[in-house]
Amino acid sequence: MIDDNELFDKIVCVRSFLTPDILHKWNTEHLTTDKRWAHLFTHFQEQHISSTNVVKMVEFCLCLPGTNAATERVFSLMNDVWTSEKTQMTTETLADILVTKTNFAFTCIDFHGLLLKKPHLLKAIHSSKKYKGKNKTQGSLA
Repeated sequence: MIDDNELFDKIVCVRSFLTPDILHKWNTEHLTTDKRWAHLFTHFQEQHISSTNVVKMVEFCLCLPGTNAATERVFSLMNDVWTSEKTQMTTETLADILVTKTNFAFTCIDFHGLLLKKPHLLKAIHSSKKYKGKNKTQGSLA
């Protein structure tokens, strides 16, 4: 839980630290966002200023994606896979196909070659231990 009053006090500290000179220096040096926050938190630590609430806020903000392009790509793939001819496909199968398509950069021929070189992968694929999820045991394909 973040204390609003304490957070306000810390934001005031942040604003007093971020002088036009510091901002100009950061811009001139082309410092990345993470380096700027690290600089600020180092200053807070040196001045013995608690920054717990600010850290929580920054962690939350920095975990947000800059764009929704990745999501749009998945929806585009989904529309390519789940066509009107394939409406009987379960959502679980669709999800598995999308995970495979988005996480593996193999062509079918490359993946076939990989399986030929690593027969233990093919054996794992045929086993009942390959899936994670409801009522299924977890296995490793490595």
